[in-house]
Amino acid sequence: MSGDLTRQTILSTVCVADKRHKRRVRMLCPDLASTMPKLSVMLAVGIAFSVGTLLGTYLQLPNTVSQELLYSEMVLGKRSNLENEHYSDFNVRNPRAIRRPSAILDSSERLFSGSLSNGSKTNRISQALKTKPLGKHEPIQTEKLSSDSTLENLDKARDRTRKQREGSGHREGERRPHNGVHPIELTTAIPGETSNGDAVKNTTKWPFSTWNNPGILSNGVYWSSYLEDLTPHGFDDNHVREWMSFARNSSVVEMEDGCGRMQNRLLTFQNGTRTCCRYRQNMDQLQGEVFSYYLSRLLGIKNVPPLALSLVRSSDWQWIKVSSDIPTAEWKENKIVILTEWIDNLTPAFIPKQFRGDDRKMHPTREILENRTLQELIELVQWSDLIVFDYLTANFDRVANNMFNRQWNEFIMDGPTHNLDKIAQDGTLVFYDNESGLLHSYRLLEKYSHFHDSLLNSLCIFRSSTTEAIRRFHERRNVGEALWDLFRQEEPLFREMPRLPRGNVDTLNKRIADVFQQIQKCESLYRKN
Repeated sequence: MSGDLTRQTILSTVCVADKRHKRRVRMLCPDLASTMPKLSVMLAVGIAFSVGTLLGTYLQLPNTVSQELLYSEMVLGKRSNLENEHYSDFNVRNPRAIRRPSAILDSSERLFSGSLSNGSKTNRISQALKTKPLGKHEPIQTEKLSSDSTLENLDKARDRTRKQREGSGHREGERRPHNGVHPIELTTAIPGETSNGDAVKNTTKWPFSTWNNPGILSNGVYWSSYLEDLTPHGFDDNHVREWMSFARNSSVVEMEDGCGRMQNRLLTFQNGTRTCCRYRQNMDQLQGEVFSYYLSRLLGIKNVPPLALSLVRSSDWQWIKVSSDIPTAEWKENKIVILTEWIDNLTPAFIPKQFRGDDRKMHPTREILENRTLQELIELVQWSDLIVFDYLTANFDRVANNMFNRQWNEFIMDGPTHNLDKIAQDGTLVFYDNESGLLHSYRLLEKYSHFHDSLLNSLCIFRSSTTEAIRRFHERRNVGEALWDLFRQEEPLFREMPRLPRGNVDTLNKRIADVFQQIQKCESLYRKN
């Protein structure tokens, strides 16, 4: 017995060691050779069982995620639900269309950060926690958020911040509702008044019986005075003067990355107010930003944030506290830069459905205006100005950008509009980043003009004030002189920037004539006799 066992062990060793001679294996170890496939199967089953056991044990381990991480996920989940609900209101067909536009915020900023800047992300956190919108330049103490945060504690912190800000130089207060109608109520207000003069509140949308009455339209192709009065006033003249004076008379105490691309910087003034600083090597882009802004003021369009010029001199009182940061930013001395107002509580702005498709049309017809909420109509009032403004400047970096990129992303027209946001508190559309207008854009008209033509031809409802400005400049053909005169009047450093070239002024006059012709065509089609 022992001899047989010894012989089998020797043969097994020989078989294993002598793998090179397959014939010898078959002769000496026929039984062992026949059992090899079975051994392989048993080995594979054993490995699979071990892996399954380990995986099952791992899945049953207790949850060790920290309380702070759970709370962060909870807030992010609420934020996601809010955003999905917001996007569904605008008929976003595919989540691939949802993107964040290149904007005032630095794309590298994180949601929960001690140095979180006051922009659109801050507003989303505020919405997720269901708090009231903060005033301008009012920071959220996000580093103190924890699972035991309450709305009461947040309100107290916000009140303390407001008290600290009061009396500290330039302070931009909260935007007040216009005509006593709170922005939230704009979705349900219907023309009419109660006995005490308050606007009538109703959850009904605009029915056919009212879509063509003075509550919406005036003389067929103009928005009514009722809608004009309820439309946010944007950056009015008093606000612009106060901000410009503050920006020119405040020293910079902090300089950090932000405000878009390249060498732009996010600056902080001595009282904590922030501003975006645009630095460009190319004077054309600075001129485009500045003269596009002053054109908006001439047209009475108050949706472009105010700006002011500054000369970068590290030894001057305004820049001396950040003099060591100027070389790091690769800025040159004695270079002109643009300071632009920093806007809080921004949310994405979407292209109205009337302008998304190839059949885009915004005419005073039943199928377009019937059953629109007041909020939708007030936004359309501002969009009519945006279409005119971007046509005049030929800005290809906003709606035309979405239209151009549609060839690669068929859903992009359903996503947020490039370089356009909305102030959550009162619904003001903010037309920012206009540096391509009037100069660089005019050189690329052959490439982008058909996008602007399509948008202008789709528009047949206008603001009366904008129409009057177009009519005046068309008749006088003096928009170039008016631009330069207003620039010299408002900007002490006007000598640092050249005038708009004569050829560009001629192109602007021609585009003003195009808009005037479109208005006349619409009047002939829809204006009441």
